[in-house]
Amino acid sequence: GAFIPLFPYLVNLGLISLVISSVLSFSMLALAGAFKTRITGESKLKGLSEMVLIGLIAFVFSYGVGIFLEQFIAGF
Repeated sequence: GAFIPLFPYLVNLGLISLVISSVLSFSMLALAGAFKTRITGESKLKGLSEMVLIGLIAFVFSYGVGIFLEQFIAGF
């Protein structure tokens, strides 16, 4: 499942690759969250939302770290 979001980068489309990859990532997280509810018995909306929210937090944090490091390295 982790390879699916990498497919848009095989064809360099710039920012569009990031957008497509993000949509694919959040779609896969939503599917994983929905599948998780079959095992845990909780609400599908809750499981799906939880997975997507955790993924969104990880995405924002890692993107922010990348921007920070880019600026930090460019300063040298």
